[in-house]
Amino acid sequence: MELLLKAVEVCRDQSDFDHSQHPSADRRCVRTFVEFILTSAILSPESRIYGRAWNNVANARKTGSDSLVAMLSRPSYQPSCSLPDLITDLGWSLERILEILGLPDVLTSPVDGSGLVNFHKRRYVPS
Repeated sequence: MELLLKAVEVCRDQSDFDHSQHPSADRRCVRTFVEFILTSAILSPESRIYGRAWNNVANARKTGSDSLVAMLSRPSYQPSCSLPDLITDLGWSLERILEILGLPDVLTSPVDGSGLVNFHKRRYVPS
C-alpha cells in the first residue's frame, strides 16, 4: 500500500513542471495515465477491503486513512534535486537511423507500376 502511494507521489512530482513546493495532494497538475491507473487501483473497493494495511500506512504517515488526499498530505517520497537530464539511448537512435536508411524512398505499385511516396519512411524523416 505504501508503495502505491509512493508511486502516485512520484507521478505527481514528475508531472509538476513549475516545481511548486506544495504537497502532492494539493498540487494542481495534469494526471498521467500511470497516475490514473494507480489511483483507480487504490480507490477500488477491492483495495479498500484491506483496512488494516491502510491503517498501518496511515499510522506510519501520521495521517488518517479516510481519504487519498489525507494520505498524500504527508509525503514520504523525497525527490532528489540532483537528477540528471534524460538523454536518448544511443542504441535506439542508431536502430532508428538504420531503419530509416533501409526503407525505400518510393514504393512501386504492383497494378500500374507507378511510384508512390513511402509515407512510412516520411513519418521518421523531418521535413
